[in-house]
Amino acid sequence: MLARIEDWTRPVPGSLGDLPPEEANRDTADPPVFRAVDKRAVDTAAFATDALLRLVDPAAPALSALTEATAMRFYLYRDAVQGPYPLSALAGMARSGSLRADTPIHPLGGAWMQASGHPDLAPLFTPAPPDF
Repeated sequence: MLARIEDWTRPVPGSLGDLPPEEANRDTADPPVFRAVDKRAVDTAAFATDALLRLVDPAAPALSALTEATAMRFYLYRDAVQGPYPLSALAGMARSGSLRADTPIHPLGGAWMQASGHPDLAPLFTPAPPDF
């Protein structure tokens, strides 16, 4: 990461003036690459998850693609086992009415349950308030 310091820090121009020479290498006998030019401040945006993944591995996929690829998957039963589907697809089915509260779902690594029994889907099956 030190070799890519420019990718996760930003220079603070003119900032070496407030340091004694012994705290920052300004020895003219050293090659320029080893001489301090300015102080650097950490760029906090470089440490957001997506940016950090690209900083560590520039070939890494975008977080959104990674999240979708590793998202929890579910099977559901409607006359036959269907799936696997990501949670976002089940939520869309619930909103459209094609997934009912009593539809059996199976999160991979879990047990069969009613769709309304899953904490991420349960709010989608809350009945609407009565009309006045």
